[in-house]
Amino acid sequence: MASGIVITAALLFAVRGMFLGFNGVIARLVGMALGYYVAYSYRADLSTYVVNQYQPNFPEIVIQTACAMALFFVAWATGSVAVSLLFKVLGNAIPGFKQLFNQDTVGGKITGALVNSAIGAAIALMGLWAFSTFTGKADISDPTQQLANRWGDSLFALLDNPSLPALPAIKGLSSAPPAGTKTERVANSDGKGSIIILSLIHI
Repeated sequence: MASGIVITAALLFAVRGMFLGFNGVIARLVGMALGYYVAYSYRADLSTYVVNQYQPNFPEIVIQTACAMALFFVAWATGSVAVSLLFKVLGNAIPGFKQLFNQDTVGGKITGALVNSAIGAAIALMGLWAFSTFTGKADISDPTQQLANRWGDSLFALLDNPSLPALPAIKGLSSAPPAGTKTERVANSDGKGSIIILSLIHI
């Protein structure tokens, strides 16, 4: 069952990678990595600016999450376009490079399919790990499920690291909800929620 899911995801992603080509796949990966870095590093600064300029009547975590998402998408798009242009310039300058990595060539389609299939398998493993973690109904004797559990645990180990910096407070905004607002306290709301949200968006 678990192995079938991983194989199916890898095949579907391979088809998608064939159409994107190697350059398209790499451009998206670089865009995601850049988007994640920019969102995590500068969400507090953008949130402070937004609060000082517009004084939105929202909880602090909502403002920071919205700013992080905005930064992620802008950086993702910028990084993807920049890498695509770089591949285009290199392809025009080096004919062999274009034959191997351009999405319109056989080499580009093959390399794109291979790389994207690996991404699909990784995402499928992450899904199996999440299913096992949050439902407890997975067959842990399955070798593929065991691999998925190791993969997920290692990837999300950072979130359990006590040295992970807390969500910075926004200058000029109290984290307390407005008077009369009915809220529920979320345990350990220290910035991990925004990281998880961004991770799901990346996928």
